[in-house]
Amino acid sequence: MQVVAEGDRVLVHLRQVATHSGEYGGTPATGTRTDIEVMDLFRIEGDKLVEHWALMDNLNLLKQIGAVKE
Repeated sequence: MQVVAEGDRVLVHLRQVATHSGEYGGTPATGTRTDIEVMDLFRIEGDKLVEHWALMDNLNLLKQIGAVKE
């Protein structure tokens, strides 16, 4: 995981590793191990989180569980 903070923004880049153990977007559980990249950008005011943006590699996730063909 990488974390970068500047001013009122914090950027987190990480890998999400999981097992597809439940229905996801209409695709039944496959038991497949998934591994995708995620980026989260947070904006902080004082001691409060006031905004959050997230980017996940959803296409790669769907490919890994067989919901989308290459």
